[in-house]
Amino acid sequence: MPTLLALIAMTHAATFVGEAQDAKAGAMLLTESGAHYVQGLDAWPEGVLGQQVVLEGELTQQQFVAEATQDADGAWTQGKTGGGADSVLVAERWETLASKAAREHGVVEPGPWSLRYADGSGNSTRLWSDGEVLQWTYDPVRPEESSSGIYSGGEPARGKGEPQDANTVWMLVRTLEADGSLHTDARAKGTVMVTVSTPSGERSFLTQSGDHLVAFEAALSTLCQ
Repeated sequence: MPTLLALIAMTHAATFVGEAQDAKAGAMLLTESGAHYVQGLDAWPEGVLGQQVVLEGELTQQQFVAEATQDADGAWTQGKTGGGADSVLVAERWETLASKAAREHGVVEPGPWSLRYADGSGNSTRLWSDGEVLQWTYDPVRPEESSSGIYSGGEPARGKGEPQDANTVWMLVRTLEADGSLHTDARAKGTVMVTVSTPSGERSFLTQSGDHLVAFEAALSTLCQ
């Protein structure tokens, strides 16, 4: 990862749109105003390279890329020649333009993505897509894994779904995630955990039972038959 040597100047927070590209020194965003490094990213995640990205953050001028140095034998290290600051984005959040459009229009996230749902008993259902085929697996708790030594979540299963199933699930997940009134920080008995993985990163939330969760579980049950 590039060494952060000095913070020289900072501008106000703003929104930047550009193409995701990688360089030797790290991930870059190529915008109309120029090429900017993205602090904290050695490279863009899988599925993001070459896509249009929306980034919210601050544009700074930093000495970000180490300067090339010459040792006693005359060999040079990798780095830039000459001094001067580099243009670096300090991101608060970012997402692909396609993900932003999908979220705003309430449709399925462009692949690759995955959703993992762990119910109140610890049974886990995972749905994922590479952008074309929707697949799912069900991984139940076995008696030897349960606290009682007796409980079983049933038999493992796997299958495929239709495109409209993915739209339904994503709509319900976004509703569930947005309803913070039932979110909790404690993984108590009866709470469920949902983990969302997209090229923009991974996030999880815990929620208690409610109307939105009932609707989500019903859709999941219909899909995973």
